[in-house]
Amino acid sequence: MAKMSRKAFKAIVKECLVEIFTELNEPQLQKKSTLKQRRITEERRLDRMRKDLDRQSAQEEFKIEQTVGQVTNDPLLSMILTDTASTTLVEQIDADRHGPSTAIGGGAAALAAAQGDPMDMFGDVADNWAALAFAEKKGM
Repeated sequence: MAKMSRKAFKAIVKECLVEIFTELNEPQLQKKSTLKQRRITEERRLDRMRKDLDRQSAQEEFKIEQTVGQVTNDPLLSMILTDTASTTLVEQIDADRHGPSTAIGGGAAALAAAQGDPMDMFGDVADNWAALAFAEKKGM
């Protein structure tokens, strides 16, 4: 076997080391590119969802304005009804859909009151109120 110069040997060793390090880093590079692709895909999906929600919101706002326009011509009442339909009504429908536990933030007592019968909360005292409220008038 012919003798190799030191310079040629170093070049071969360098080339081998570069290949080894490149092969070791490839999985990490692939992981980074996969994560980047996932992030980009997720951002695109979120953008589509935002656009869909904006479109739905605009359509609902248009429906609300049309309905309010059919109900009244008064600009002040129109503003009040539009605001109520956009905010309060949505909250009430959402609360009805999810039940009283999400609508009430007052804790266990408020939840029990929302789920219970109001007459049960006051016990026998409720009968006294009814008797006073519907009693016959006494002559003066």
